[in-house]
Amino acid sequence: MIVGSGQSLCVGNVQRRHLRGRYALGKSNFRSTLKTRVYLFSKDTGHLTAFSIDLKTLLQSLTPVLNSGVYAFCVVPLERCVSALPTIATFREQEGLTVVLPEVTAKDLHLSVVFRAAWITLSVQSELASIGLTAAVSRELAEANISCNMFAGAFHDHLFVPVDCGATAIEVLLKLQARHLAL
Repeated sequence: MIVGSGQSLCVGNVQRRHLRGRYALGKSNFRSTLKTRVYLFSKDTGHLTAFSIDLKTLLQSLTPVLNSGVYAFCVVPLERCVSALPTIATFREQEGLTVVLPEVTAKDLHLSVVFRAAWITLSVQSELASIGLTAAVSRELAEANISCNMFAGAFHDHLFVPVDCGATAIEVLLKLQARHLAL
């Protein structure tokens, strides 16, 4: 079965949104492990990618990585073209376009920085329809008094925490992972 860009597929009671590119579902693998993994085969690259949807599996495989550098959240006018900028993420709102980019770039462009952040990538490959990962991670960080801004990518979740809390956030997330490995 081929799933085109942006289409959704319902299997059982679980709806999954498939992302950019053209994918074929690996039926035998998909059917046999529906509760824990979704397998997508990219016809463009020839790679089979497994996305976990089981919360316990996700937390056991969390593997947070602190990316080097300092990142800046900035707001620019909606009409501003940012395609040439080295943005990490963007989000369009009525009031303006939020861009996340390296702080040094923001300073070079004289952009007003509204939040300085450390960027953490959760290395586990999670399905966008997974339930509970964002809640578990944000709850754990909140209990450690660390604010967290999360972005879901097609393959990984990304967290932006206050720049001076990056190392502590990694420790908190590794402890969360270790607790679930012990289960």
